[in-house]
Amino acid sequence: EATFAKALPTDIGTPLYEQLKFKLDRRTLSSEALIERGRRMVADGVATPDIFRILIELLAKTGKETLAESLIARAVESHPDLNLELYEILQTNLKPSDGA
Repeated sequence: EATFAKALPTDIGTPLYEQLKFKLDRRTLSSEALIERGRRMVADGVATPDIFRILIELLAKTGKETLAESLIARAVESHPDLNLELYEILQTNLKPSDGA
């Protein structure tokens, strides 16, 4: 995080800055806050494959399967090679339902 303290004012708000900040904030933000930030990045078109992987894992662990599937659909529009990998992340981390 010391690297962020050295960021130039012109770097703040750039896609790369936001992508790095997202990864660092993973350690400090709640899952809900990180999911919201990630969804904004997807909407803004700046989510990288790593951001999608993190988001799908978080959504699966919080039981948000439908939202995860919709984000996978968005991810494969720009990164078609991620389709199988993201579904594997979803299935591996999916929170079991109480009724099962």
